Amino acid sequence: MTKVSIYYYSRKEFTLKIPKKYTSLSELAREDDLEKQEMQHYHHVDGQPHEQFDSDLQKQKKKPIKDLVIDSDEYSGVQEHAIMNFANFLDKYDIQNIYIQNPPVKILEQMTKLFEKSIETHHQEYAPITDEIIKRFYTNFSTNIIGQEKAKDSLSTALIPLLLNEREKPVVILLYGNSGIGKTESVKLLANTMNEPLFREQFSMYQNNEFSNYMFGGKHSEKSFAKDLLDRDSNIILLDEFDKANPTFYSAFYQLFDEGIFVDKNYSLELKKSVIICTSNFQSIEEIKKALGDAIFGRFDNVIHFEDLNDSEKNQIGMKIFDELHKKYTDKFNYTLKDNISEKLKEQFVKCQNVRQIKNTIEECLSFFYLKNIVK
Repeated sequence: MTKVSIYYYSRKEFTLKIPKKYTSLSELAREDDLEKQEMQHYHHVDGQPHEQFDSDLQKQKKKPIKDLVIDSDEYSGVQEHAIMNFANFLDKYDIQNIYIQNPPVKILEQMTKLFEKSIETHHQEYAPITDEIIKRFYTNFSTNIIGQEKAKDSLSTALIPLLLNEREKPVVILLYGNSGIGKTESVKLLANTMNEPLFREQFSMYQNNEFSNYMFGGKHSEKSFAKDLLDRDSNIILLDEFDKANPTFYSAFYQLFDEGIFVDKNYSLELKKSVIICTSNFQSIEEIKKALGDAIFGRFDNVIHFEDLNDSEKNQIGMKIFDELHKKYTDKFNYTLKDNISEKLKEQFVKCQNVRQIKNTIEECLSFFYLKNIVK
């Protein structure tokens, strides 16, 4: 009896569950194509009747395979008709063990019918939000993110419901405020606190209708949001610049935000106890409601404002970045910026609008004077 193990795992975790030596789906597909070509040639040369040709195929012994591994990337390399007739394809082989990562719905349905009594399903356990995680995040926040004390309190508070045992649905949070003042960095800090890689989607890309297949599902050979979510390494999910996406895509998130379930044309998945954080450059609640609409706005558990930086905070940020970059450039070029130049540079911090501008100003200055030193 064939044993089937289905893993809803990231690539890293899936590789830990499979044997070192195995046959891949891609290898089988290549072999199958070659065999068909050979049989077609054999049929043509001998002039066998079509019925005899089919009979020869049916009489062939099933090829034995000990371990078949199907990772999620291989679905894109298989033709669409092979996905739709996946059970028939596998029925040509005598397989002991099948390991499948994040199967599309069509494959899962066929495997369930073919191996109903021998299927085991496994779901990856992601690092949970704990009291200790929230405490460390709160304690380290001000050291890493300057000038957002109210946001620190609000963001830390928003995580508390995930400590409840009965809470399964994600916590969904919208961060808003000007660019470059700590929204994305706050989410990165949370992921680092949990020692997990951040799952990040840059929504400024999603302007045109051609991206609808990514959100709602197209061919199995195409990338999709659902497949990327299934392959993720982390339960901390960042939808960056959520306000830049085409509004027609927002309906795709209704069930995800409400129940933690995401379904497209090819995949179905459930996010449990995850943190979904959307960032935006909106300036007010009124602007958010007008742009996103009540349907999506009402699905956020928390909407948190990141305030503009004052002059004192800009100086504090600038000094921190300056010390870090100045040391790197000094170590590399063995040259220290003169005091009068350093002081003039520091006067520019308050004229910048955000952290990104401050860093660019410092780096441009350091690069210019070290260039002069190299040339001299």
